[in-house]
Amino acid sequence: MGYVRHLLSAAIIVFTIVMPAIASQKVPVHEYVIGINMELSGDVAPYGQSVSNAIKIAADEINKSGGISGKQIKLVEYDNKSDKDTSLNVVNQLITQDRVDAIIGPLTSGNTLPVVPIVESKKVPVLTPSATNPDVTVNPVTKKVKSMYFVLVS
Repeated sequence: MGYVRHLLSAAIIVFTIVMPAIASQKVPVHEYVIGINMELSGDVAPYGQSVSNAIKIAADEINKSGGISGKQIKLVEYDNKSDKDTSLNVVNQLITQDRVDAIIGPLTSGNTLPVVPIVESKKVPVLTPSATNPDVTVNPVTKKVKSMYFVLVS
């Protein structure tokens, strides 16, 4: 249960960062669409399934309590199969087809690193529950923080 609370707290932090950007959009928002790029099969599946369940519990609790500023959370989830190429395809689909406001996942550094350039260029916030490679957030050449579009939670 402690992990669910930790993940819920992280989700609230991400939503706090994301919501001002969404609120400035000219089109009225009736719901916040959060993409889930998760390892639901493959080597990391047991962990990915647990995190996916925690995300769904957190979203359900937020929605039952009135949502965020009265708007509900809609989750769109895809299995990246614990594969970096699939993870990249999932992120592209979430951004271009599903038009998500933010993304949770992937879990591993190996699946996260390939998506960094895309989410930075598209300015889509990402919360990764466990990617630990510093190159996710810090430019390996300049040693400067890349952007505010990745939030690491572990």
